[in-house]
Amino acid sequence: MKNKVLSYVCTCALFLVFLQAGAYAEVGFHVNNGRLYDANNNEFVMRGVSHAHTWYEDKTSAIADIKSVGANVIRIVLSSGDHAEDWGRNEPADVRNVIDLCIQNQVIAMLECHDTTGYGEKSGSVSLSTAVAYWRDLQSVLTGYEDYVLINIGNEPYGNTNARDWVQATRSAIQSMRSAGFDHTLVVDAPNWGQDWEFIMRDNAQSIYNTDTTGNTILSIHMYGVFEKDNTINNYITAIKDQGLPLVIGEFGHDHSDGDPDEDAIMFRSVEHNVGYIGWSWCGNSGGVEYLDMVNNWNVNSLTSWGDRIVNGANGLRSKAGVCSVFSGASVTPPAAPDPTDPPPSAGSCANIPEWNASTIYDQSGTRVKLNDLVYQNNWYTTGQNPEEYSEDNQVWTMIGICEEVINTTPVPSTPVPTTPPTSAPTVAPTPVTTQVPGGNTGDVNGDGIVDIVDGLLVAQYYVDLNPTDFNVSVADTNCNGSVDIIDALLIAQYYVSLIPGFDC
Repeated sequence: MKNKVLSYVCTCALFLVFLQAGAYAEVGFHVNNGRLYDANNNEFVMRGVSHAHTWYEDKTSAIADIKSVGANVIRIVLSSGDHAEDWGRNEPADVRNVIDLCIQNQVIAMLECHDTTGYGEKSGSVSLSTAVAYWRDLQSVLTGYEDYVLINIGNEPYGNTNARDWVQATRSAIQSMRSAGFDHTLVVDAPNWGQDWEFIMRDNAQSIYNTDTTGNTILSIHMYGVFEKDNTINNYITAIKDQGLPLVIGEFGHDHSDGDPDEDAIMFRSVEHNVGYIGWSWCGNSGGVEYLDMVNNWNVNSLTSWGDRIVNGANGLRSKAGVCSVFSGASVTPPAAPDPTDPPPSAGSCANIPEWNASTIYDQSGTRVKLNDLVYQNNWYTTGQNPEEYSEDNQVWTMIGICEEVINTTPVPSTPVPTTPPTSAPTVAPTPVTTQVPGGNTGDVNGDGIVDIVDGLLVAQYYVDLNPTDFNVSVADTNCNGSVDIIDALLIAQYYVSLIPGFDC
């Protein structure tokens, strides 16, 4: 009798768990195995555009226009009204109207609070906890729309100052949203103005995702100047996807003040990996970033070159978006392969390039090797470090591209740290100086004829005993104090981004 009672209790408990799981699955958008699914349990891959609604509340016609060019999601910029620049508050009635317009036009709304942009570095921005308070104020108009709305808690929360505080702040924000009763899919932007050049989000991705007990959170990376190269783009996406975690490219552009993002590679890789992308932005950019407008003067019939690229180009909205099945009622087709017109860059003929060998010492920077049909180039001394595992930003190898036609140029790898926010009226970042060496060869520690971030990194590695003395130590003493230390590395980095005119020696 006791065994029968125990069996009955266990069966009831399992049945309750089943009911709870089923009830949650019916809420709306949900994440499973690193993929986003809609309320019909069909996979949904975001392909869309950002629209700066909070600054252009009278331009709601943009929603229909963006839908007409093929987007299946619109990232709607909202403001809590707490930013020091007084952007104005989007009240519940206004937000409900935006949601209704998106539903009428059969496009998903990703709502984002913009006031958090660059928190900790940009004056006037607010914390993620303030953004959570705003979402709670909107909760009455958001509840019941889980099938049609994603909540991007805060835009680019944290600049480059105290960026590691982003981890705990993001965990707390997710927990607060769930404690408040939100069942929506949540989207969390990376720190470092969204570009995660310190890999804070990448390296804490699993713990951030695990914070959400419902497993319904998506990580969002913004791709601007940090993502100038195909291998940087591919490596970042792969690093998240290999953990089985959901990712969206929440913003990207074709150009920016902090560098020249490779929009072709961004779109190619997002389709290849079945990752969503959302371009910035439809219209109304100012402060020197007007080139990011996709249409001229809000006219859908007057696409800019950037607009034409993302709408009609390879892997663009018209060919790769499709309609979410909550509107069509039908199962979506399997994700398409990327258009073959946008392959990774060619690295040149591999006929005379040797295979990488784990026992070979590569002591000359700029040495090229091939591995699995890809060409890599070393940035400094290395041996035994597999190029496939050590080719991310500021690592020993740089992936040049695939083996195809001969290219005569030899690129010099460099990834400057972003110093400006990629969206709201950024200032122009300094242009890195790499064409001349001050004071003879001072600072050019690897002897390649230029002073760049690689020299600074070599000095920093030497200082902490991570790098053998395979460079000219005498020219690394940039402050002439008789020793080579972290200050010299910092001076080289400052010179590289034009913060100082030269060195004392």
